[in-house]
Parts: sequence; structure tokens; C-alpha cells
Amino acid sequence: MRVLLQKIFQFALISALAIAWIFSGWPAVWQNPRIPPEIQEALANTTTVYATSNSADGSLTGWTNPTYAYTDDGTNFTTRAGTVKNTWYGTLYGFDLSGIPDGSTINSVTITAEWKNSAADTNGPVLYLGAQSGGAEVGTATSDTSGQTTFELVTKSPAGLTAANLKATGASGFWAILRFRRTDNSTHTASVDYVKVAVDYTPIVAPTVSTQAAGSVEATTATGNGTIDATGGENANAWGVCYKTSSPCTTADSTAAGSGSGGTGAFTASMTSLSSGTTYYIKAYATNSAGTGYGSEVQILTKPAAPTSVAATDGTYTDKVTITWTKSSGATDYHVWRDAVDLGAAGDVATYDDTGAATPTITPGSAVASDGASTAQVDLSLSGASANNGTTHTYKVVASNTTGNSVDSATDTGYRGVGALTYQWQKSAADSDASYSDISGATSASYNDTGAPSDGSGRYFKVVLNATGATQQISTADRGYRLVTVYSVSITSSGSISYGLVDLSNSTTTLNHGYTQTVQNDGNTTEKLNVKSSDATGGTAWTLASSIGTNQFKHEFSTTTGSVWTVMPDSNTYVTAAPSVAQSGTASFDFRLTAPSASTDYQQKSITITVQAVAP
Repeated sequence: MRVLLQKIFQFALISALAIAWIFSGWPAVWQNPRIPPEIQEALANTTTVYATSNSADGSLTGWTNPTYAYTDDGTNFTTRAGTVKNTWYGTLYGFDLSGIPDGSTINSVTITAEWKNSAADTNGPVLYLGAQSGGAEVGTATSDTSGQTTFELVTKSPAGLTAANLKATGASGFWAILRFRRTDNSTHTASVDYVKVAVDYTPIVAPTVSTQAAGSVEATTATGNGTIDATGGENANAWGVCYKTSSPCTTADSTAAGSGSGGTGAFTASMTSLSSGTTYYIKAYATNSAGTGYGSEVQILTKPAAPTSVAATDGTYTDKVTITWTKSSGATDYHVWRDAVDLGAAGDVATYDDTGAATPTITPGSAVASDGASTAQVDLSLSGASANNGTTHTYKVVASNTTGNSVDSATDTGYRGVGALTYQWQKSAADSDASYSDISGATSASYNDTGAPSDGSGRYFKVVLNATGATQQISTADRGYRLVTVYSVSITSSGSISYGLVDLSNSTTTLNHGYTQTVQNDGNTTEKLNVKSSDATGGTAWTLASSIGTNQFKHEFSTTTGSVWTVMPDSNTYVTAAPSVAQSGTASFDFRLTAPSASTDYQQKSITITVQAVAP
């Protein structure tokens, strides 16, 4: 009845659980694995077996039908009638416990025998029931037969038994020991129906493991993190993380050994020689004799390696420095550094234009203008001017992805270039450092300004300088002027002529009066001498002309002592008298005056004769 009720209860319980499951909204059976994953438990198992062999140790000989003890069928083997305080004993073995997995934890061993005495006696016989392994008893139980004729004798949990003990065979195996002892002088017979062994054990299973996020992720290294949540009944003999660039990974792939002892608890594992910029799939694992348990899978992206072949242009461009590099695997962004300045995110590119690099410069120099070096021009030149490349910068590149930045790349230097200098000379409007204007055509570093004032007046000169990429500059100014040739003469005679009284239409000469004039070249170069006569003043003016008339006179000169006379045609015209007179040389002049044919008065007249010295 007890067994039947138990079975009914179990069925009812299972039915109730099934109904509750159907109507509770629990996950469907096909939802596997559970989320979150269930921690695996090692569940206890029970194996019950009967003896299959016996041996006639001690006085077991004489017991009848000992094989009846192999089954629970109501048939008994019996002892012979005892004598005073004699003991009969024997062993039963051959318990088939091979189904217990090696390494299982033995929770309890229960040895049960059903037997009876032929008569009740408070001082009746005693039945010993015990276990033996390898010849040593490991647990006993003694019957209390007072007033009983039929009962079960049970001994539980003999100490020191292992799965290996229970599964061993032969003399080193597990035995059940029966001892029957009569304690009084009466005759009793013991009957045994069966002897059975029930072993409660927990088998070893693979460890239960969980995986935590990896840490310290660098370009080629990372730290795996895991936890052995349950050993499965036996500490792990290997544990750590497995990892691979595709999912899933197993211990057949790359592994890193974990820290710790293989028991429950967290561990770390150092992964090395990883590929930079690469996604890895990682699982924690632990292995014991039952197998390998894995945690869930996590993944990492290693940092990228530093870019290679970094190169910056050296003066190739006037408006920028261009930096190029070879991209890093797994990188999604790049930062270019100029000297110690991060120029910001460049994106997933392999080139960058640094328009903020130092600009080229112009050294304007100093203008130099000649001071009277030439009568024809002012010589202009520029001293100390130059076009200069931009400052040289040092560049490096750092790659990055969602995990972080690479180490710095190798460096290279670069700079902005500058175009060729162009020149524009300017000249002041007057003899002051102000009011400049361009000199047409003066676009070289040196220039001869023939447009400078010929009278030797000073002017200021400067240069406006330009070069592509650089800011315009202006040189310092300098004053210059043209050389003016000194033309000077002196009269070595009196310089005055007195013609005296001259009748109308008559002529007179200096030769007649001893007034020949000697003119000396006092200038600093060969000169040409020109002569001009003014009109006559005093009273009514007489006009100079090529022929005489009323109030019109004629005036002539001769440098040949009167052998050739040259007319001075009017008061405004110079006439060449001596084409070339060397420095300090002289020329002689005589003059002839022819009075007008008629005059309205007869007053004294004055005439000025001018000798001009000019370049020949």
C-alpha cells in the first residue's frame, strides 16, 4: 500500500507541474538555451544491486542454499543450528556497481538484509551485517532480536568507500559480511531472504563556466575573464579561455591558460600574439575528467597597429603640407599630429592636407639707389631679400577604432614651399620718403632708372616683393640721384665790350677796339660752347635779327679772328661756336655789330652776350 500511494502521489505531482507549465506562459520547450543560462547541477543517482557470488568463509559451510540471497523472492538460505556462543559468518559479493561513473562522489551506501530467527528470544542470536573493502571492514550494524522473529537489518554510509572501491572485483572488491552468533545455549536457525546494496552517488560532470567581458585590450594582447561556477564534482585540470577570429571557438583553437587552482572562482587568462584591428570571439572554459564546460561567447576588437610609411611633403605645395600613410587593419579613423598638436579626426582615409602649417615668408631686404654714379640713370639694386619655405614640422599619425588608439607611428618632417620672388620698384614723387608709385618695367632685382630727374634731384626708391604662398613685403627705402655734369666757363679777358659810336648801317668789331674775349672750359668734362646775343636795350629797344632795319641790328661772332663770321639770328637762339673744348681748354671770340639802317633815337644801348657750355 505504501508503494502504491507513493506512485500515485508522484503521478499527481508530475501532472500538476505539467498543467502549471502549460498555462503559466513558461518558455516553450524549443527555447534552448535558457536565457540567462541555467547553472548546471550534478544530480545524485542511486544504484541498487543484489549479490551474485558468495564464499564460504569461516563456518558458512553448512548453510543451505546461499544463492537464495541473490534475489528478493521469499526463498531463503538458512543457517545450521548454533551451539553455545558459536559464530557463523560468510561473505556475499559480485555486486555489479560498474554503472557508477569513475570519480563520482559516494553520498551513501545502504546494505540491507531481510532475515528471521526460528524463535524469539531476548537472549537470542545476533546477526551482524557489515561491509568490507580490500579485506577491511568499513561499516557494521548489529541486529536487535529481542522479541522479534522477522526483520530487516540495515547499515548505511560505510565510511571511506569510493567509486573505485565499489567497482573493484575480487579480493580487493566490495563485500557484504554476514555473521550469525547465538548468545544463549538454545538452538536457533537463521534464515536470510536477500542481501542487497543501494549506492547513492553524485557523478562528475563537466564544470559550469561563465564568461565575463575581456579587459586590457591592446593591439596584440588582451585579458580574458571567466569564472568556474561549479566544478561538476571534480576540480578542473585545465581552464582558461579559447579564442578565434570566427565564431564559435573551442579548445581546439587558440587558448590561454587561466590563473587560479581549477576550483570554483574567477580567473584571468592572458591572450598574446593577437592580430591588430581584428575581431576575436572568446569563451571561458574548464575541463575535468567528465568533459569541458564553456561559458557564453564574448567578442573584442583589438586596437589597430600604428600606420606605416608616414610621409610629409617637403615644399611641394605653397598652401599646405600633405601627409600620407599606409592604413592599419581594423582602423576606422586617423589623427594626424603636427609637432605636439592633434589636428583632429581625419576619418577613414590615407592622406591629410595640413593647411595650417606655417606659411612661407619673405625677407624684404634693403633697396640700394646710386648717388650720382651715372648722368643717365639711378642704379637700383636689392640687398638681403629672400623667399623662405615655411617652418619645418614633425608629423605622426595615430590610428583608432571603437576600442581605442594605436601607438604613435614613425615620424616624418614636412613644410610648405614658397614661390619665386617677384619685384616691383617704386619711386617717390618728390625728394621725400612718401607718395610712391610703380616704375613701369622695373620688375627685376636690379634696375637702371633712366627716368630719375636729370638735374640731379634726389628721389627715394623701394621694392614691393611677392612670392606665391607668402605675405607681400616691402623693402627699406633708399635715396638716389643722377650725376649732373658741371659745365662751366670763365672769361679770361675783361668780359666787357665797348663798340663806341657806330653810324647807322655801319659795322664795328672787337678787333677794331682790342676786345677779343678768351673763354676757358672750367667744367669737369669736354664741353661744347654755344653763343647767344640779346636784344639791345636803352631808350628805344633794338631787335636782333639776321639783317639790319629800322631799330633792327645784326650781331655776329667769330672764333677765327675775324676770318669767318656767324650770325646770331635772334635773342632766343644759341648758335654753336666751339663744338669741342677740352677741360681747361680755351676758345677766342670776336664780335661784329652792324647798326640799324634807321633808329628812332641815338641813345647808348646795352647788349648781353651769353656763352653756354653743354655736353658736346
